[in-house]
Amino acid sequence: MVQRRKTSNRPSDLANGRWLGDLGALTPAEQSLVDACAAGEWCRLSLTRPEHPSIERSIRAEVVRFLALGGATETAI
Repeated sequence: MVQRRKTSNRPSDLANGRWLGDLGALTPAEQSLVDACAAGEWCRLSLTRPEHPSIERSIRAEVVRFLALGGATETAI
């Protein structure tokens, strides 16, 4: 069984991964994507294709899952 860290403002009735705080620190690209989704806007990270991979442009599968499931109450998508 996975032990959750106690966070004072985390809703206790949510499954793991259904609260934005469960995802830890977001990369700049992840934060931009979450913000754009919450605003109902497109998220464009660059106007050109990057030459090399970069952690600043990485988006984890957990973040995509969170958004695909509609976010959470405090960050409804």
